[in-house]
This record gives sequence, C-alpha cells and structure tokens, in this order.
Amino acid sequence: MKTLFKLAFVSFVLLMLLTVAGSVLFWHGLHGVGPHDWQFHIDNDGWDHAGDLGDWIGGAIGAVIASLVCLVVVPLVLLLGVALPVLIVGGVMAALLAGTVAAVVGVGALLSSPLLILGLVLFFALRNRNRKVQA
Repeated sequence: MKTLFKLAFVSFVLLMLLTVAGSVLFWHGLHGVGPHDWQFHIDNDGWDHAGDLGDWIGGAIGAVIASLVCLVVVPLVLLLGVALPVLIVGGVMAALLAGTVAAVVGVGALLSSPLLILGLVLFFALRNRNRKVQA
C-alpha cells in the first residue's frame, strides 16, 4: 500500500511540474509562436500579460478573499449546515431511545413490584444476622 501512495505522490508532483512548465511556455511563447495577430480581449479591452501595480494588487486581494472563503466559510457552512442538524437529530433520537428504555424499565418495575416486595421481605427474613456481629 505504501508503493501506491508513493506512486500517487510522484504522479501528482510530475503533473504539477508539467502544468507549471506548460503555463510558462504558454505565457512566454504567446507572442513568438503562431500568427502574430493573437490578442486577448476582455470587455473590449486588450489584455497585456504584464499589467500594472494596480492589477497585481487587485488580483492579490481577490486571491486572498477567495482563499479565506475556501478555508473558513466553506468548512463552517458544511459544519453548521450538515453536521449540526445530524447531531441534533442524533441527540433527539438518543433522548427518545433513553426515554423509551426508561419507560420500559419503569413499567417492568411496576409490573414486577409484588415480586420485588416479596423478595425484599424474604431477604430480610432469611439473612444471616450473625455476620454483622462477627464484622
């Protein structure tokens, strides 16, 4: 099983390196390969891969906000939206089960109370009183 995890890890690292190499080649080879009239347009505005400082700051702020949402908000939504109702339903079911068990035990004690009283009377009548004196 360890070799499976090693193989998966190595293939993951190789895939990441291949992705990085492909992005770098695409990024830098965009103007050198193929027709020279390739252009990216976003909202009728030409996109230059250099950008200015404001674009980088805006992108960094967006990345930080997206990271916080993925790392904080999504787990909290899953925890409060899925786990909490499951725990509440489980607690209610456990309380009902405990209540049912208590009711069955109570009814059993009520039905067998004549036998319990008879057993208690026999216990006190037949117990060895000399044991208290010896102790």
